[in-house]
Amino acid sequence: MKILYIQEFGDTNGGVQKLITQLAMAMATKGHDVTILSHRQDDYHYAELLRQGGVKFVNLNMRHRFSPWKALKYITLIRSQHYDIVHTNHSIPQAWSLVVSKFCPRSVGWITTEHATNSIRRKFNWFRFFDRQIYRCYHRVVSVSLTVQHSLLSWTGDTPGNRYVVVRNGIDTKTLAHANPIPRTDLSLHKDDIVVCSIGRLSPEKDFSTFIRAFCFLPQQYKGIIVGDGELKGSLQEEISRLQLSDRIQMTGTRKDIGSILKASDIYVSTSTSEGFGLTVIEASACGIPVIASRIPAFEELLGPAQLFPPSDSRALAEIIQHADSISRPDDKFICQFSIQTMTDNYLQIYNQIKKQIDATCGQ
Repeated sequence: MKILYIQEFGDTNGGVQKLITQLAMAMATKGHDVTILSHRQDDYHYAELLRQGGVKFVNLNMRHRFSPWKALKYITLIRSQHYDIVHTNHSIPQAWSLVVSKFCPRSVGWITTEHATNSIRRKFNWFRFFDRQIYRCYHRVVSVSLTVQHSLLSWTGDTPGNRYVVVRNGIDTKTLAHANPIPRTDLSLHKDDIVVCSIGRLSPEKDFSTFIRAFCFLPQQYKGIIVGDGELKGSLQEEISRLQLSDRIQMTGTRKDIGSILKASDIYVSTSTSEGFGLTVIEASACGIPVIASRIPAFEELLGPAQLFPPSDSRALAEIIQHADSISRPDDKFICQFSIQTMTDNYLQIYNQIKKQIDATCGQ
């Protein structure tokens, strides 16, 4: 099967990019002919990573994300390469597909994955009509959680049916489970410290301020690690300094050794106020450490009530952190649901369903 994945950026810095990269390489391992098409390449090691994983890479190298030339390039590539499946993963490629699909052969199967409970288009109420048309041009619309699917259907006004399905994101559970903890001395930590880790983009919806403020209510032996980068880096650093927590909370920036950092931590916390899925919660669970998260729908799908705290309530968060030893660890059966292998098998089943549906239609 020939599969084309369309995403905005050529790198593995974002959660969606990392996810699609892993999915594409897993499909290639199964013997499929796989290509990733990106609007712009931001990581020049990315093409080599894909090549080693048996995946082709096409970089449009375009400066303007909304250029109509992008649609023309999509059409040219899809028509010339005779793909069986085209799988989009970002708002802008989704929108262009409404036009592009009209100029491609009927034999092409179209699928998109909705990764979040919001998008650029949902900021404008008048876009609701166009979104209905956009999603209806796809044979399947996949949501990464029930929360995301509910949000999407509420927006479009569509009813659940064969077109809309849920496939939960997958992670490399084996690599995480076997990761070696980074030496605490590399992070300027002591063996007696109780290390609380949080990972994510430094943006408003991640609410790292709540994570920081929780340390005002925690004993001195609790130390915090924030892994990630983003537009709020400066303001979060200022907050840490203002609260006189510089000796207790450190910001590491983006790291490649997430598994090793999680294995060196005692507790994982997510303070997000909005999530489509919450991949880091599953990553931490796979590393065998207690997980605590804000009480939002995406996390309520994954965690028990004892692991959840009211969003933005730093005092309540601190209270749960101090009782983290009582949090039960997930078993292997739970973790297996979120493996790359399970996710890949689920998507491959959908691809085959689409192909069978198209073959039946074209044969009429």
